Amino acid sequence: PLSPAGLREYDFAISDSLQIRLADRTVNVYQVRVRPKADDAPRVIGALYIERGDAQVVRMAFNFTRAAYKDKQLEDLAIVLENGLIDGRFWLPRRQEIEIRRAGSWLDYPARGIIRGRWEICCYQVNVGLDAALFRGPEIVSAPSRIVGAHPWTGAILDSLPDDVRAVTEDDVRQVQDEARALVRADALQRARSTALSARAVSDFVRVNRVEGLALGGGVTRRLGAGFSTSARARYGVDDRAVKGAVTLAWQRANGAEARLAVIRDHRDVGDEAETSLVRNSIASQEFGSDYTDPYDVRGVALSLRSPIALGAAWTLTLMRETQRRLEVHATPARGDYRGTVPAWAVVATRAALRGERPTRLGWLGAEVSGTVEVRGGTARARDTVLARTEPYFGRASAVVRAERPFGRQRFVVHAAGAAVRGVPSVPPQEFAYAGGPSTGPGYGYHAFVGRVAGHARLEWRTPIPFVAIPLGRFGRAPASATLAPFTQIVYLAGSAPASAHDNGVYPSVGLGALVFFDLLRVDVARGLREGRWTISVDVARELWRIL
Repeated sequence: PLSPAGLREYDFAISDSLQIRLADRTVNVYQVRVRPKADDAPRVIGALYIERGDAQVVRMAFNFTRAAYKDKQLEDLAIVLENGLIDGRFWLPRRQEIEIRRAGSWLDYPARGIIRGRWEICCYQVNVGLDAALFRGPEIVSAPSRIVGAHPWTGAILDSLPDDVRAVTEDDVRQVQDEARALVRADALQRARSTALSARAVSDFVRVNRVEGLALGGGVTRRLGAGFSTSARARYGVDDRAVKGAVTLAWQRANGAEARLAVIRDHRDVGDEAETSLVRNSIASQEFGSDYTDPYDVRGVALSLRSPIALGAAWTLTLMRETQRRLEVHATPARGDYRGTVPAWAVVATRAALRGERPTRLGWLGAEVSGTVEVRGGTARARDTVLARTEPYFGRASAVVRAERPFGRQRFVVHAAGAAVRGVPSVPPQEFAYAGGPSTGPGYGYHAFVGRVAGHARLEWRTPIPFVAIPLGRFGRAPASATLAPFTQIVYLAGSAPASAHDNGVYPSVGLGALVFFDLLRVDVARGLREGRWTISVDVARELWRIL
């Protein structure tokens, strides 16, 4: 943008200024935002920080238009180049950072790969002579393979990274990404695609549970241009012989704003948090009759409006008009028996929900914090003869917070969640707060806590330990280390419902977890200390649940 040709191709605007006070003078710096006049051409988008005195570049933070990407699988590329004042007069590189995000183009999965690099430059010596001996001596070449093989690397792949490098987008890079999305229309930043397979997770293609048995499905998304898209997904249960799915019309902008109109006929789970991944749940359901879902039937129309990130979170307002009813068990497991389904009321519900989602970001005391909060309410007109004269209304609030704080190679993890509901004259069972199971209540039965108020909190300490290296054939070996995770957890219940297996009170548990195979597989052993039992849980890491 600062080249002679760039001055003709870009628009410029001074958006901010700052002063750097030195011992002998004050340096004035302008923040100049730049955007291309033609956003469909390969151009730079971002901000330049220029010293007013001699027009030197102090800092650059920028992204690129979609046309600049030769690799169409690139989703985002953000660069920060920061200079430091050396010897009182030279602005030379001090810190450089790049973040590359890639996503597959053939399937509409909520998964992507991220590559981040950071360079720190220091210890400049300005205008010093160079000894001619520096340019003499033997040629620098790679050592023979037999010598390199005699010094194998025994550490983990991330051991050489400093402790302050985290898998969290830093403020500088996030600001570049936000500015790029704000300065250029969505068409310039989003990949142009016509029709693609669509799925929210792998389990949208195949799953097993006690209501549907084996269920097969899939979906398709069609991008219409100007931010509009339409999608359809369907799933057929072999045992219940019913088709479930949704048809959605969506409009999106690059800054995160979104509107969706959907017609739905699907199953909704009563829990605020999943107890296991759907892949693990399908295997356990089929083989052992252990189904850790509590679905009820939902049919209706929903309108959702999503805002860009504001007040630290992305907010979604959803308005729904739907019918709800109880489901029946249709499947038979290979071993054991299925338990019954949740006794959901048959109602016609009008609901409104406001949900806020905070992405993982650095918070207080250097912790990585993420979470969600939701407030919803509505009326539920009963459809059966017993409740036909009532039209209860309800209000419900829930929250989930997760925080991690690294201490070298160790991490302290806090995970807490809770929900409270109030209804007049009573609360539909599908709106109660539920807890209990491998995630929300280890050492206790699945959804053994049901009431008007329920919550749980887990404190966990993760530390690496030596472990057997697992051979991976021609790909090498898995690290000879694992992560040990002792934890303690409590469950709180108030206003217990008739379906609850426990009375009001606090129910503690303790356990020991182990994460192996690149921390992708987790094994937990836990014991409930009050009316509890021993439980063992084997599952993939929670970070993978969304795509499984």
